[in-house]
Amino acid sequence: LADELVAVWPEGGGGWRAAGTPWNVLSRATEAALVAVGTLAWDVDSRWEAQGAGDVARVLLLNALLPEPTVAGRAALVGAAGRVLSSVETARLVFARDASAAAVVRARLDADGRT
Repeated sequence: LADELVAVWPEGGGGWRAAGTPWNVLSRATEAALVAVGTLAWDVDSRWEAQGAGDVARVLLLNALLPEPTVAGRAALVGAAGRVLSSVETARLVFARDASAAAVVRARLDADGRT
């Protein structure tokens, strides 16, 4: 989970890895398996909601860093986004302005056997 830049790359044998900023903080894990891509929203109650890949793609592509400003670069970005979104869960994390979102994320990871 990151609120700035996130680097995503394919993992050998399938799957994806991700690292969130800041990358220079060595006191905790800097990368992990990518299990979901999604958006954030605020509400009075924190929760994890399914979200369509098309909705996530719109936000993802508007916020992705273009690898090179050419037709080929844009095609590579769209292709990579499509591969990621077709192989991981797409979701929306709705969070209250308190610490309850951490419990929601932990419960989702526990349900997937990721913690």
